[in-house]
Amino acid sequence: MVFNVTFKKHAFLKIPILILLIYRNYLFLLVPKQILNRFKMQKLVWVLLLVSFSIVGCKSEKASEAKVEKASSFLVFDGDIKEDRKAYTTLNLDDTCPNLLDPRISKDDIANINEAWLDLNQNLGAYLSKNEFSWNTSGPNVKVWHKFYFHKDGALKAYLFKVQDKEVTKEARASYKALMLEFSKTYQLPLTKESTFAQCGKGVFEL
Repeated sequence: MVFNVTFKKHAFLKIPILILLIYRNYLFLLVPKQILNRFKMQKLVWVLLLVSFSIVGCKSEKASEAKVEKASSFLVFDGDIKEDRKAYTTLNLDDTCPNLLDPRISKDDIANINEAWLDLNQNLGAYLSKNEFSWNTSGPNVKVWHKFYFHKDGALKAYLFKVQDKEVTKEARASYKALMLEFSKTYQLPLTKESTFAQCGKGVFEL
């Protein structure tokens, strides 16, 4: 076997380079074939494992990014604020998100829909209590008419609310609105559908 190597500059590198070239070309003659095959197989396994971990990591990252994107796009509208009502109306959410609590729409699935609605209101009440939210009113409870809009996987998409108790101040409603934005980041309705949907009704918050 002939090596044709030309050194125009840096002659001091000649010997190390020649050693590397000889080592590369004669390695397969010096090492038994079975050992080399085993080495190649182990190397292949490690490469495949690294590729697998990379794929799983990418999928997990994409799933997390999708979840964050949904949460950051969640919209809350206060029915007592003119600007909010106008913004809500322009979205025409009811055109693409049917109210599943309507038995004419849900039909045989109404039991599961009601169960999901109960889960939503219980979790919301517990979240408000955990964050020590106060409506700052003297009544025994506060009634809120609200409508929730969901992505098809049950993640919150938008929310419209109107507080029935006139004692509740604008500041208290603003605090409630801010908490709803946070609530949307962690809560997901235990219900999935083939398209976006809604649920609406009256919630009663005990004081």
